[in-house]
Amino acid sequence: MSITRRHILQAGAASTSLCFAPYVHAQARTNVRYATLNAGISVIFDEYLKAKRFDHKHGLNIELATAYTSVPSYYSDFIAGSFDLAIGAWDSFKGMSDKGVPVKLASIFTTADIINIVAGKNGPQSATELKGRPLAAVVATGSYNMCRAVLKNAYGVELGKDMPVQNVPNPVQAVAMVVSGNVDAALSWEPNIISAFEKVPDLKAIFNLGREYESKQKRPLPYFGLAVRKEAIARDADLAKRVDATCRDLVAAINADPTEIYGIAAPKLGLKVSDMIKAHEAGRLKFLNLSMLNEDGREAIRAAQAYIDEKNPKINPDFFPS
Repeated sequence: MSITRRHILQAGAASTSLCFAPYVHAQARTNVRYATLNAGISVIFDEYLKAKRFDHKHGLNIELATAYTSVPSYYSDFIAGSFDLAIGAWDSFKGMSDKGVPVKLASIFTTADIINIVAGKNGPQSATELKGRPLAAVVATGSYNMCRAVLKNAYGVELGKDMPVQNVPNPVQAVAMVVSGNVDAALSWEPNIISAFEKVPDLKAIFNLGREYESKQKRPLPYFGLAVRKEAIARDADLAKRVDATCRDLVAAINADPTEIYGIAAPKLGLKVSDMIKAHEAGRLKFLNLSMLNEDGREAIRAAQAYIDEKNPKINPDFFPS
């Protein structure tokens, strides 16, 4: 058989493939077991991650295993070690860490501007009018804990003491309760509030957690973040760094072109892209990356903790990745 130019090129390609095989193997991605919530801000994070695979760039393969409808069940399973990586409020993860759960906070990707208390035209029209008015909320969340502290500090209003609180399993149900008229107000977070505004045009936000905090502290209040179990870090010492880098790239991409992610996420959430963009422009959907691998990010968490819990202002250094 004569050796043609085509044969030479084919042989060269094959040898190149073989030469690089060990390198590709050496660069194999770390698999990370991840579960999420099937509503709210996590849908935005998850859909953009699936579409863009920011994790692959940083040597990760974040495997979405389960989407939960109940926030308490989600946190309970993370505590039990059912998955390696969780999305949630940083102070919820801190509470786990304080009780000996082996978790570390890797990164923050939103501010608390996404947290609002909403009410209809016949409901309370300000935070001070919440007293005595039934309110729906997911009690086992950071949003409830932070709102309780900020409302008490700023207005002398205490959730669960000055008004009856209807505990619900997720933020979607909280806004559904106020839309149906079963309660006078609801504590929830975006993008669930967009949906409520669509259904009830005279509904309005009477309290914004992030803005209230920033007006007093002159810095943003961190909220949603990503936490990693220590067993997973033991398998990959750079895991927290990789997760944080993934989060940083995702947030940068959202802020560079919000229309792209809202175009992807809106159908999954049953929302209009234009309404999500309005919420973004109004500052109710605010994405900010704070790395727990540097001092600025850690100090933001320390300052927030000192404000929202004066009796327990300290954070164990082990809560942050080394």
